[in-house]
Amino acid sequence: MLRPIDPSRVLRGMARTCLVFGIIDCAIFFFLAYVSFNLVSDPLGTEDLMATGTAIGQMFLPIIIYFFFMAVYGIVQAILTRETKSGRVIAIVLLTILPAILLLTIVGLLMLIVPYLRGILIILPMLGTIIGFHVKARSCLPGPPSPFHRTLNLLEVGEIIIALVLSQVIEVFLVGNRGYGAVIMYLGFISMGLLMLWESLWVYTAATVNLLPAEVESPAGGPRPVKSRRYRDDPLWSTVMIFIVVTAICAVAFKPPVEKYFIEPKLEIKYASVSNKGHVSVTVINKAGNPVIGKIQLWVNNTTNSYLLGETDRVDGFGKWVVTGDLTGKLDYDTKAGVNISLTLDGKEVTKTHVRYHTSGDCMIPISWIFIGVGLTMPYFRKRPRGRCRRDLG
Repeated sequence: MLRPIDPSRVLRGMARTCLVFGIIDCAIFFFLAYVSFNLVSDPLGTEDLMATGTAIGQMFLPIIIYFFFMAVYGIVQAILTRETKSGRVIAIVLLTILPAILLLTIVGLLMLIVPYLRGILIILPMLGTIIGFHVKARSCLPGPPSPFHRTLNLLEVGEIIIALVLSQVIEVFLVGNRGYGAVIMYLGFISMGLLMLWESLWVYTAATVNLLPAEVESPAGGPRPVKSRRYRDDPLWSTVMIFIVVTAICAVAFKPPVEKYFIEPKLEIKYASVSNKGHVSVTVINKAGNPVIGKIQLWVNNTTNSYLLGETDRVDGFGKWVVTGDLTGKLDYDTKAGVNISLTLDGKEVTKTHVRYHTSGDCMIPISWIFIGVGLTMPYFRKRPRGRCRRDLG
């Protein structure tokens, strides 16, 4: 004999699902805060990162993992919200899965280095999960439209707009004001995560507080009073504890590198090269969030003489200073020995490096002959099988 369906149990289960959605969304926003902080706080731009192995670990790998997880999460959300039978379920699937498909099949990794477009691509799955969360939240309190439903609609629109703004604002900080931008992006995404967590707890409390029975049938058939509930069993207390625990776990798992922001500013020579014609290029970075202010100078010297390559009075937090120059006629140099490059702050040497002359340009002739040889042999391999087939038919 089938037991009758208990509506209160069904609604409680839906509220718990909505709560799980909110916790997962909170964790994802914390993850995006962590990734955006690392990206903005890196003095090197995305173009510079593409030329190093740093791009794999810092930019591409986390984003690929994010897209894969969001595609799976979107499918789960679509399955758990399929009872609504609305076009929003299709929107959830498209927004969470389509960016991953585009990334892997059409645009590839190059999409992640196109300004403004990459922000939209990354935030689209989050828009899908926001819609999926609110579809489930509305179903927790069925009935005609109420202030509860209107508040949910306003929160949904607001969260989508804020997420889109954050995805585009990060592009502004990638080209300037990185010290402030890293903090703003981190706090922005964390605030979105906490907002989603708070909203899920609010929905859970509103959907379950009225489902608590006032009395329970005794074994003899008559009603008996329910024992007084402890304050720890109150739904409001439970939601507060869940909020604190989830926030603490996310803060530890995706902790901001606070020490990276507040460490003492220190300049570092990241790249330095000298061509065999005397052209010099040096990139100086500041790994701290606070600016370095003073008389900053770059010197190029050999065993006997020195030459002032460049001078500035400030390098911003998480900023870089690129200096180029020509040593021709200004400093005698030995193409075999190389030169020393020194970085000074207010007359005190901060760091130095030794650079040998770059001569990779001489290798372009052999490489060009390889491509010419491949181009000449390709028609032979394309036509050879046809000749064999004709002889076989003859």
